[in-house]
Amino acid sequence: MSRARVVKLSPKGTQKPVSLHPRPSKPNNQNAAVPALPPGIHGAQVLGREGAGFAVRTLDGQIWAATLGDQVEEAFVEECLAERRTVLVSPSLDGVAILGAIQSRRTVVRDGHDTVRVEGRRVEIEAKDGISFKVGKSALRLDPQGNVRVVGQKMTMDVAELVRILAAMCELP
Repeated sequence: MSRARVVKLSPKGTQKPVSLHPRPSKPNNQNAAVPALPPGIHGAQVLGREGAGFAVRTLDGQIWAATLGDQVEEAFVEECLAERRTVLVSPSLDGVAILGAIQSRRTVVRDGHDTVRVEGRRVEIEAKDGISFKVGKSALRLDPQGNVRVVGQKMTMDVAELVRILAAMCELP
């Protein structure tokens, strides 16, 4: 990404380029203060891992080392990095903290009865190691080898038309 430049004209008419995105300058001596993120909440992009935390670029172009804020999951920030989502950062006692991310699309919501509903013309769930649906003593399990297991005390099938079983072998006790 190229940096934009603004040209200021001096009283003599000479041009002097100025960066629109100044970076914190390195101090000349060890006792000089290191620049701090201004107070408030700032939008930023996660650039990658940096030590125990993450490197983030605020919307003004400055790059900061950031740690996770309270209740922010590391996997969530990794997801924001992968999806290039905008995160929110703020100054903290330790430097810069990642507070969360900007919600820009719908997500799964629980209603007042703790019911989760996913709706769409088509719903796809994909997993690498397996999927399990469990309710009490009943379960439906799918594994990556193609095995499907239905577990329960009773099973009822309400079918208006035809039930077709295609298998090389079928056992009924």
